[in-house]
Amino acid sequence: MDIKAIISDKSRKPGENIQILSGLLLTGELSMEAHFAFMKQAKPAELGACMEAIEFATQTRPELVTKELFDFITSSLAYPKAPRVKWESAKVVANVCGTFSGDLDTVIVALLKNTINDGTVVRWAAATALSKIMLLKLPYNEYLLPEVEKILAAEEKNSIKKIYLAAIKKITKK
Repeated sequence: MDIKAIISDKSRKPGENIQILSGLLLTGELSMEAHFAFMKQAKPAELGACMEAIEFATQTRPELVTKELFDFITSSLAYPKAPRVKWESAKVVANVCGTFSGDLDTVIVALLKNTINDGTVVRWAAATALSKIMLLKLPYNEYLLPEVEKILAAEEKNSIKKIYLAAIKKITKK
């Protein structure tokens, strides 16, 4: 399977190429191992597309992500070259955090760093992932809730504030 050829096929829209990759991952025609191997050497734009394909696939099949891939996704939250990689990684974390609920310390730290990113989409994706983690109602919330309160005080975008507020409302509901 030539992942690079699928991603760079100009006869289709980029979103269609990502849907194709996602479909191949879901059916098993493209193994997650092969996809992950490609991601390790991919250029920033390719990595963003691959991460988005994983995000789509994990919406329905979070079990596709292995611990090794989860660690790579976690490290991608700090990717310096392309904001898209950060936000797509955060969206994958939102999909799979329940599967890796015992391994979220490093993820939370990276997501909290992304809450002060200049990019609105990076902050939005971090809010989405942090909110999903809070909804797991794990001991992380003892640390996370006060941090989210600080974020809410500093965040200017109402669309991002709403994500946090909805999660807080759900977890504090009796």
